[in-house]
Amino acid sequence: MDQVAFQGSAKAEAFNPVRAYDPTPDMERQAAKRLQWMKEDQDSLLKNRDKLGRAMAEQDLQNIQKLNRNSDQLAKFSTSLADVLLKDRQRKLEELEAEGINMAFEDGPQQKEVEQYQTLNAKVDQADTVTQGMANELEEKQAPVEVQRQVRNLSGRRKVGYQKGQAMLLADSYPQFLAGASGSFSINLNGKEVTLATAADSAERAAVQTAMRRQFLSQFTGMNPVMLAELVFPRIRQFDAQFQQQQAEEANKVAVKEYEAERTSETLTAIQSSPNLAEGLMNLVTIRAGGDSRLLGKKRREALSDLLVLAKSGRLTSEQIVQLEGSSFTGRDGREVKFGDFYFDEMADLRKSVTESARAKVAERDLNESEQQRAFMEQVMEGTSKNGPLNNAEKNLAIENWRKQYPTSPVPANLNGLRTIEDINIDASEQQLKYLASIGGLDSEKLRKYPLELQAKYDSAAKAGDKLKEIPGGGKDEINLIKATLGQYMSETNTGADKSPSFVWAQSKAEALFRQKFQSELSAGIKTPGEAAESAGAYVRNLMWEGKSKGTGPLAWKNANTSGDGKFIATTDASSAFVGMSSMPAQSKLGMEMQPIFSKLQSNKAVWKQEKLLNDAELKQAEDYIEGRGTTIPQKLFIIADKIKGASWSDIALAQLQLAGRTPKNMPTSEKLLTSIRPEMREYLMYRPSVSKAVATFGSSEGPDPFKGLRDVIASVESNSYGGYDAMNRGGSAGGTVAHGSANSSQVFGRGLSKMTVAEVRQLQKSGQLHAAGRYQIIEKTLGGLMTGKYGAHSIRDTDLFNAQTQDKLANLLIMGRVGRFASGKGSISEAVSGLGNEWIGFRNVSQERRVQIVENFKQQYNSPSVWRDPGSLKPRLVYKIGSIGPTSTGSHADVKPVIPGTTQSDRNQRYVQGEIDQFVSIKKNGKLVPISKGTTTTDNDAAHRSRGSFGHDYAAPAGTEVFLTNGARVISSRKTEHGDALIIETPTGKRYQFLHGTST
Repeated sequence: MDQVAFQGSAKAEAFNPVRAYDPTPDMERQAAKRLQWMKEDQDSLLKNRDKLGRAMAEQDLQNIQKLNRNSDQLAKFSTSLADVLLKDRQRKLEELEAEGINMAFEDGPQQKEVEQYQTLNAKVDQADTVTQGMANELEEKQAPVEVQRQVRNLSGRRKVGYQKGQAMLLADSYPQFLAGASGSFSINLNGKEVTLATAADSAERAAVQTAMRRQFLSQFTGMNPVMLAELVFPRIRQFDAQFQQQQAEEANKVAVKEYEAERTSETLTAIQSSPNLAEGLMNLVTIRAGGDSRLLGKKRREALSDLLVLAKSGRLTSEQIVQLEGSSFTGRDGREVKFGDFYFDEMADLRKSVTESARAKVAERDLNESEQQRAFMEQVMEGTSKNGPLNNAEKNLAIENWRKQYPTSPVPANLNGLRTIEDINIDASEQQLKYLASIGGLDSEKLRKYPLELQAKYDSAAKAGDKLKEIPGGGKDEINLIKATLGQYMSETNTGADKSPSFVWAQSKAEALFRQKFQSELSAGIKTPGEAAESAGAYVRNLMWEGKSKGTGPLAWKNANTSGDGKFIATTDASSAFVGMSSMPAQSKLGMEMQPIFSKLQSNKAVWKQEKLLNDAELKQAEDYIEGRGTTIPQKLFIIADKIKGASWSDIALAQLQLAGRTPKNMPTSEKLLTSIRPEMREYLMYRPSVSKAVATFGSSEGPDPFKGLRDVIASVESNSYGGYDAMNRGGSAGGTVAHGSANSSQVFGRGLSKMTVAEVRQLQKSGQLHAAGRYQIIEKTLGGLMTGKYGAHSIRDTDLFNAQTQDKLANLLIMGRVGRFASGKGSISEAVSGLGNEWIGFRNVSQERRVQIVENFKQQYNSPSVWRDPGSLKPRLVYKIGSIGPTSTGSHADVKPVIPGTTQSDRNQRYVQGEIDQFVSIKKNGKLVPISKGTTTTDNDAAHRSRGSFGHDYAAPAGTEVFLTNGARVISSRKTEHGDALIIETPTGKRYQFLHGTST
């Protein structure tokens, strides 16, 4: 009977006879009783209902319904309370059990537990003997294998074996646990966090290791402590002992290294602080021996070993070795002994070590410089890959930085040959000018849109275009006559209509011949433009006649004579009627390809945004050029742009690339600026460009929004799933990590939040119908603070719509409240990132790398000089007057010093290169603005400053000389000092400079 009872217990408890008290059944029984009592009361009320009046019955029914609700709530409450109590009790039991395991490890199991364990094991053995016998009988009777297996398992031996195996496997993982936790596991000792690495002594290390072991043993809760003492604890004690020994050995190694380092430094100090190096060294040896003459030899050997270490590390110089070799000390017999003579072999080793150390330093310096140079170029190339080509100023600055850092190394060819934005733009302009000149479509008005350095080169072609425009109709009458003549000849030979490839080629060729002849007639200086046009037209028509009738000249037809009589007969092949088509110039082929595009543009001016007009090779060519890899632009782009008012070639290229799914990653900075301007303002800017037009153009555009990137990331984790600007929820829990009632407000209120006023949204929040509102999930308290100006001044009123514009403005205020200090250079990146996470809980779900990146991008964009935020910065502005203020000033000059980016603190670590601010700082000289280095005299450069302990660059000029900023440079701050006004400026590249000894304007 006991055996059967034991089998049942083993099957039910998995060899764990101790079971925690579970209060849930008792609580459920009590709740059931309450429900029963309520039901009985309800039945009683129902029986008496007929005896009461109608009004009384209705009241009773209400009471019954109320009782039902109360009983349901009580039942739910009872269940949830029982769950809470059970979980709390379970947690406490687990803590107690873990404490018990640690006590068993430290003190050993109690005798009573050992006896119980042995008794249970004996019973399992007894049961196993019986069940194995039964199983064997079943096997002989060929019972099913599954039945045999079930019988064999009745004893519980397999479960016991499994539990023992698990315990032993866990014990074997203890060394891995120690290795993984040793670097990060810490405990608090006397108010400080201590790890194995930071433990001050063996006692602290033992305390940390004990805490680590206790944490590891918590995995064994639920297992029999006697079994653990038998199988697990001995293994853990063995591992502990090995680990303690390993830690002690490592600590000893560290202590030995620290002692040797201290001893070596003491040796160096002894010889450096003594006029007689040898005497100083020997005095130290005597002190270390502590008066024991037996230790003098050992301490001398240690001192000489210290010198060798110092020599190898480069801390002992060759000059000190020479001094040591020549100095003397008093020997034991009282005589003076020269150190170099007495320690001849040791001195040879010292000299050799110093030489090797010097060579190693030179090799390391050369290697480091080579690595630095490689890293320098990688940084430049990576920057161009990410942000597009450099401009001329950036390239020149990179070259100057190279020369400053590596004065003995030539500038790399790939840096000297780096194509800048200006180079690329010049190339693009020249390609377009070549095309216009080749077709005779260039005139002075068009030429003025192009860079000055190209205007002289194409001036003659433009003047010829001007002359052609002087003729009534611009020579179109002659061209139309040429076209009509060609059409007549095509008709006579049945070669095809005026849309055929032959016609298109011949017309393009004839027009080019007409313009060439027109220019040559004008250059002779005999004929008027009208006479030159008539002469050129007659010349081309004559060439056309000779080509058709004789098969000669640049417009020769192919011979179709098959009779053998030698008579010329023009071909009727519409696809290739002319001899020149077999070696057709690229320009003529392009003209033929453009005909169908012209037809599309005539019927739909926006076709370039809707339909692919470039072939794959042209798309690749455009993409390479935009991203700085290529050097040419498809001429189709220029031709199409010439037909579209307000569109540049880059507009068309980007649209065509987007249609093909090939949006470029980068584009030239100038094109980024142009594409961000409204089309009508772009056209205004590009026609006869000037500084005043640039100011007006950029001043009328908003430009990039530095807040947009952060707002989009916040919305992606807060509201995009529920309608963005119309998103809402009704509350939250778990510290805001769980939202309740998230929805699109238009589906809840019949009208989206973006269609309501700010006052309406606040009223919904006040009434409890709405908690977090809009794209940025702004809650009632925050919105109230925003509207009262707590987060900064704004122009939003309660009567304004709570639309996208309003919500974005409010989000910007909240963002600045969290990252404003970091953006201004006062706070840390971690402060900004955690602040945004506190404002928007969802922001914490974004990866740490992405959060840091987006905040740093915001700071860069927010602080970058912008022609949109300050279009007047393009104009020269008076900001400073040179003077001679201050006790250190030796004459009228401006002392210019580099400043740490993002601050107003001058930076001694940066070397100033003459001319590096010329593009942004000018002075007025003889009524004209000239770069500061050209209009002043350098009295002290950076090297001269540093030779006397200062840094910077002195530009000397008469007192009162006016200093101007231009090309986007701006003033950061100005303050009074004893050396004059300290003016801080910043260039568009982000570099800052300080001006001294003058006055700010």
